Amino acid sequence: MLIISNFTLFILICISFNCCNAQNTSSFTDKRDGHIYKTVKIGDKWWMAENLAYKTDSDSYVYNNRKIYEKIYGRLYTWKIATKACPEGWHLPTSFEWEEMEFTITINEAKQGFYLKSKEGWQDYENKNGNGNNSSGLRILPAGYRGYVKGTFYSLGKCAYFWTSAPHDKEIAWKRKFSYKKKDIRRFYMEQTYCFSVRCVKD
Repeated sequence: MLIISNFTLFILICISFNCCNAQNTSSFTDKRDGHIYKTVKIGDKWWMAENLAYKTDSDSYVYNNRKIYEKIYGRLYTWKIATKACPEGWHLPTSFEWEEMEFTITINEAKQGFYLKSKEGWQDYENKNGNGNNSSGLRILPAGYRGYVKGTFYSLGKCAYFWTSAPHDKEIAWKRKFSYKKKDIRRFYMEQTYCFSVRCVKD
């Protein structure tokens, strides 16, 4: 009978954990504007590890119209523009692709956001650190969003919103929300005229 000591078992568990969580990273150059994006492989899919920053002909914006924010947070897009803003060979992820990625990181839904959020940049909440640990490699940043009524910008440093390619009806589409207050991810839908961040996934 094979006997494994507690110490050996501990080592095996650590090795297994590190193998499963090792990040496979690379980069991608968008030929349209020469922008270089960090990428990370999660499960069997490659994701951009940065927000899309491609300037479309219309309906994409930089937070508070300040160019410096574009370098950090990328741009914010209406849903219709987001569905076609990714470069050739990449696409706006479906709601299922988001969910598949989230559960690849962890089946613990209460901490999925924590593992995807960046280690810095998130505002504290009630004297508690709002950052994540970025073990996923996606480095989700709190880029905020643009409202659709007066074009006002909100929630920089507090929240991140991402479009999925899944429409709910003709005027509403599904999205993901990350918050400095929470370690989970909120999944619901909003009017397509809001402007949110975009992460592209490889075809």
